[in-house]
Amino acid sequence: MSAGDLSFWLILLSIAEASNVSYNQPKLDAYAVWNPNAIVFANSSLVGANPRGLFVDTNDTVYVVDQINSRTLIWFNNSINPTRTIYGDMSKPMCIFVTTSGDTYISDFKANNQTRRWSQNSNGSSLVMYTSSGCYGLFIDINNTLYCSLYNEHIIVKKWLGNNASTVTPIAGNRSNGSGLNQLNNPCGIFVTIDFDLYVADYINKRIQLFQSGQSSGITVAGSSSINVTVKLQGPNAVILDADNYLFITDGSAGRIIGSGPNGFRCIVGCSGSSGSNTNQLSGPWNLAFDSHGNLYANEWNSYRILKYTLLNNTGVKSYNQPQLSADTTWNRNAITFASKNMIGQHQSNIFIDANNSVYIIDTQNSRLQIWFNNSISLARTISGNFSNVNSIFVTNNGDIYIDNGTSNGFVSRWSMDTNTSIPVMSINSSCFSLFIDKSNTIYCSLSTENRIVKKWLGDSTMIVTKVAGNINGTRGSSSDGFAVPRGIFVNDYFALYVADSGNDRIQLFRLGQTEGITVAGKTSNNVTIKLNNPTEVVLDANNYLFIVDAGNNRIVGSGPTGFRCIVGCSSRGWWNWWKKVSQPGSMGFDSCGNIFIVDTGYDRIQILPLSKTSCNQNRWIATATNAVASNQSCFAPNITLTPSASSITSPIQYRRSHHISIISLIDFNCDQPFVMKTLWTIKTCSNTSCTHTMPSNSAVNTKYTELYIPPNTLPYGIYNFTLTVSVPGFSTVSSVLIEIV
Repeated sequence: MSAGDLSFWLILLSIAEASNVSYNQPKLDAYAVWNPNAIVFANSSLVGANPRGLFVDTNDTVYVVDQINSRTLIWFNNSINPTRTIYGDMSKPMCIFVTTSGDTYISDFKANNQTRRWSQNSNGSSLVMYTSSGCYGLFIDINNTLYCSLYNEHIIVKKWLGNNASTVTPIAGNRSNGSGLNQLNNPCGIFVTIDFDLYVADYINKRIQLFQSGQSSGITVAGSSSINVTVKLQGPNAVILDADNYLFITDGSAGRIIGSGPNGFRCIVGCSGSSGSNTNQLSGPWNLAFDSHGNLYANEWNSYRILKYTLLNNTGVKSYNQPQLSADTTWNRNAITFASKNMIGQHQSNIFIDANNSVYIIDTQNSRLQIWFNNSISLARTISGNFSNVNSIFVTNNGDIYIDNGTSNGFVSRWSMDTNTSIPVMSINSSCFSLFIDKSNTIYCSLSTENRIVKKWLGDSTMIVTKVAGNINGTRGSSSDGFAVPRGIFVNDYFALYVADSGNDRIQLFRLGQTEGITVAGKTSNNVTIKLNNPTEVVLDANNYLFIVDAGNNRIVGSGPTGFRCIVGCSSRGWWNWWKKVSQPGSMGFDSCGNIFIVDTGYDRIQILPLSKTSCNQNRWIATATNAVASNQSCFAPNITLTPSASSITSPIQYRRSHHISIISLIDFNCDQPFVMKTLWTIKTCSNTSCTHTMPSNSAVNTKYTELYIPPNTLPYGIYNFTLTVSVPGFSTVSSVLIEIV
């Protein structure tokens, strides 16, 4: 066999032996979440004042480089204390990599810029690589090639460990600091895939660069100048990949860890906007590693800690109802009074209906909790306690009752019905207007007076909360990251947070890990929506359609495949219709059938809106409601109010062609019987005297919603007549507005 053949077979052998990588790349759910409150795995008393290197192998053995004391600490088999310490031949150890055979490679930043190897069963080391400056990142690929990021020289070099050659080969960067695709500026952490693609945390350039195998020009996959929509980085130190090659990055200068997935980038931990030494904060995160369970480890060079973030179980069963509703679902507008003032007191704001159709209401006036179990129309239990300042309630499947006591004692408390006692679970500075617990057992609180939403995982004992959305200093605002008195909240199965931003007259959506909200209803929404006035609650059905308590308009509105519509509180015809109205509604909830319960604060009562048609086993109060509908009651034609309002052909309302055009409709229904509504917009072009020609359909303009939205530069210049037709059985009403595109 020739020397060339021998070398070839040695390479193949190395690949075969290293095919099982030594580091963890877990298979994660698209909506994986971690507890934002970290476990302090080790502090400065163990790892010194500057722990830089971190590695977790596939056996979940943890390796930490203690730079100050020139040693490496090792925790085997989930041990609490280090079980082995490596000393010697190091003056300023910087980074570490461990192979499947247990060999430990450590680079030294001062001692002749060397990288040395310690065998698993020996304290002695051997030199494997010299470099012209110190390595800030270290990695060994499946071909047994060692990579080093030379921070001060702005390059990445590599060396095959299968021979004793001393030379290293530059593979990324051109030794001059810059932001070109073939340049780096103080590169830090590196990661190499099994396909030999190299990822680099390009620190000063605030980006992650991908150098595909054999390529000297990089592709920016995160941060500044990335081709696709990505995330803004302030100073990335490290990058690792999961099993699906999604990126996880320590953004050291921002004090956070971010991750990517099929839905883009999101903040994972350290998302409050301020760095610090609390367990929900980071200060100078440096390296990052997964264990085999998907938990995240991070080290800090400012707070001198090793932190562990627990991957949460996302399979919890919901305790609340999200009914499957059809597109033409209607509710009987002759509501039934479920509970009146003598049962629930005055000025109610919140209600909870669990999956068994038990109803929970806090009577703050009489400082008690009232409970109706399992479809009962009779009050089943009263729990007395310190409930005089309670705004919100949430009940879990095991019967635990979470109650806001922020105003009284600065806590959210968990009540046990069996013992009639409570314990605090979350520390807050003011009252929660709304509480919600998602399927990972994380509790959310809307702090209305502080203009922010906070959360905490219920699986640990800490009382510290983490900001999810809103300005960190609590100031009121109308920007995408601000609130003005946030009230009702709802978290869907994908951990997207919906907030009734009452002072801004809108519903905000914050997708998982995002601090910038999207307006999905009300003011500033991009798409066709509805005008709101002081919304106080938002609830989602099984299809993620919104149902909103529009308190300022004294109504409940709902969305569906054809847009928004009014559910109740849609008529203003006389005081004799009071039973089908609501006054200052506070909140709402569904039972398992889809019947709607409303906290009717102005009338001090709980109202039920029964489904017009349902296959559910009707309980007694729904049967009463069905029989109460008088057969001789009549319907009237709906009233339509358009905004902008009516104009004439001689003085149309003018918009520039480059502007967004939205026409909002308020539809007032006057019908006591269930009905199906149909809406249709028609657009006609006009001359100076008449509007006769109907425009053909345009894919950019949906004419089947109750609101009409015209994107910029969609219609040619000219005068147009926009007409909305609303039809209910036996009646149709039209309303028009004339607009000139100038």
